[in-house]
Amino acid sequence: MVWVLLIFGFWQFGPPMPTPRYGFGVGVVGEKIYVIGGRNDTKILDMIEAYNTITSSWESIPVKLPTPRCYMGCATYEGKIYIIGGMTTLSGHNTSLVERFDPATNLWDTVAPLPRAKSGLVACTYANKIYAVGGYIRDSVGYYTKTVERYDPVLNSWREVDSLNTPRINAGVTVYNGKIYALGGSYYNSLKSVEYYVPNQWWNAQPMPRARTGFGALSYGDCIYAIAGDDDGTLLNSVDIWLAESLWCKGPPLNHPRAYFGIAAVGDTIYVIGGKGTSGAINSLEYHSLPLPGITEPESPGCPSSPSFSTIVRNGSMISVEDAEIEVYNSIGMLVKKGRNSIRIDFPKGVYFIRIKQNLNPPIIRKMIVIK
Repeated sequence: MVWVLLIFGFWQFGPPMPTPRYGFGVGVVGEKIYVIGGRNDTKILDMIEAYNTITSSWESIPVKLPTPRCYMGCATYEGKIYIIGGMTTLSGHNTSLVERFDPATNLWDTVAPLPRAKSGLVACTYANKIYAVGGYIRDSVGYYTKTVERYDPVLNSWREVDSLNTPRINAGVTVYNGKIYALGGSYYNSLKSVEYYVPNQWWNAQPMPRARTGFGALSYGDCIYAIAGDDDGTLLNSVDIWLAESLWCKGPPLNHPRAYFGIAAVGDTIYVIGGKGTSGAINSLEYHSLPLPGITEPESPGCPSSPSFSTIVRNGSMISVEDAEIEVYNSIGMLVKKGRNSIRIDFPKGVYFIRIKQNLNPPIIRKMIVIK
């Protein structure tokens, strides 16, 4: 396993969510993050709260989730939030119901149900369809499932598509580089495995460094983030970042370990909300800002242009990469330092670009903001 150790900024606290909860649905519409349903330590919840990322404030939405539930799938399509399946009782009753919320009108309606009731599924929007991935089905004998269903909003119908290679519940799912990625989750034990979907088949990809279930996964730029979660009973605050489908690196850890939380990206900021902490349901919000606005790529051929991704690094930090050549360029493309396996950051504060060439992998180039 090849590891890259970089410093990607840090997490800050925002205003806490009014209601501690976990296992809820999250949808982003405009500049607001909607938190729907879920559970606390004693009951299933039906309330909706929204976080305004412009004013950094919470509001209670004056309507309820018609069918209270937790551990459901949640996806957003054309400004509406779909709540898919889930668990409706703490004793484990699953539902196939799919309910749709329109934040513009605060109205709910019901669309076609899942073919089978399941909980612990994850959902995403891909190519104008909604995919419900994996989960847990409770028949006379409950079982983990690798089934994947696809919803067509135009036809208001579900159909089963190609199954996962590995059954999994409470996985992470994200769309990246034209593919659906399903990461981790649980199949009796927490999983490291990663697979991706292109129409008609799932393919295995490089596994995560750490097994995780009930964690947050999202894509940003040319990276996939795997954040916090649970590893067979151990709550995590660690962050792993997959760079350009080739290398896993460590990101900055959360301040609070948590699992079954909400995750969303709005603009250039990732938000982590609520979840299950060491003492039960929590309401804290943490956020992490990514690229800084107004920075342009260098035009010099000495430093190839990089994806829009900034790395905030303190002077005196070490950047270590196993079996790799490391080069640092300034903002006009001039080479200012190079080394093998590690270099120390000892530059004047400002904007730089770091180029990592590891074995036969293509080089990876990132913005780097050096601060005191």
